[in-house]
Amino acid sequence: MAPSEPSILSNFLLSAASLPTIMSLQQFTELFPKRLRSHPHIRVLYRELQQLREQDMDIVNENIDREVRQGDSQKAELRRSLAKTGVDGADLNDQREIDMDVQLFGQTSASSDEYHSVPSLLSAMETACTSIEQEIAGVDRDAATLLSELNSTVGGMSDLRYGKMHGSVGPTDEEVVSEAIRGLDNLEDVCYRTINLPTQVNPLVENDLAETSSDQDDLSIYETPIGKLLFPDHSPQNAMDDTKWMKRAYLYVGRYQRMTGEVKKLPKPLAVIRRRQPQGRDEAGASDELEIVEIVRYKLVFKNRPEPVNDV
Repeated sequence: MAPSEPSILSNFLLSAASLPTIMSLQQFTELFPKRLRSHPHIRVLYRELQQLREQDMDIVNENIDREVRQGDSQKAELRRSLAKTGVDGADLNDQREIDMDVQLFGQTSASSDEYHSVPSLLSAMETACTSIEQEIAGVDRDAATLLSELNSTVGGMSDLRYGKMHGSVGPTDEEVVSEAIRGLDNLEDVCYRTINLPTQVNPLVENDLAETSSDQDDLSIYETPIGKLLFPDHSPQNAMDDTKWMKRAYLYVGRYQRMTGEVKKLPKPLAVIRRRQPQGRDEAGASDELEIVEIVRYKLVFKNRPEPVNDV
């Protein structure tokens, strides 16, 4: 027969708790000096300690009885709860879910006939599996429809990618071609760092144009430099081998933009060659000559975009 809760607690807490079991009178007497071991008060003191120990054991015994009664009441409460809910082996999480269902759907008073049997449970599970399969099939159909719509959208965008546009982007095809040519001309002008000004000359720059282009009969078309180049760290007093000034160069584009770059020496110098006709020869049979105009030993490198500055 399995030991009960009172027997376990009593054997563990009370069997070895008496004072004679822990320490006999002789062992207690040997704790005193030899000249006092025969004193009669030692025996009296031992009896008083034994009495105090028995009082403590009585208190422990009462606590054991109280614990047993509390355990019995808890068992009875658990039996009543199981009998009321009809759930066996439910832990704290199961009880929390049951309470949640009660709060959401209310208290249900189901009889024993309403509970599932094995055949009814299998039938309900098959029905649930069928409904889930139908939902999955519906999701697959929706995904296929969405994929077809995406493919058609991407196909429509591929017309823009490969240039298969419906209709003209401008009023006429000739205007589209001319607009593209004008854009390429502007790009070429930017690459050569010059600006082709309009035919109407600005009065503010008319005097400058007259000075720089006095030998030209037509002032309606001319070219002007795109920017002003400065070397802020360069000074005539610098030594010839001083290259610190090459670390910074400014190119002012217009009046409100500035590009920052640096000067780098070319690995091999470059020659700027100009074609000219020889003097004193007949133009019909003469051949052109090449003239070295300049030797280029350095280059300017601008890695960043223009930054805004104040009016220069």
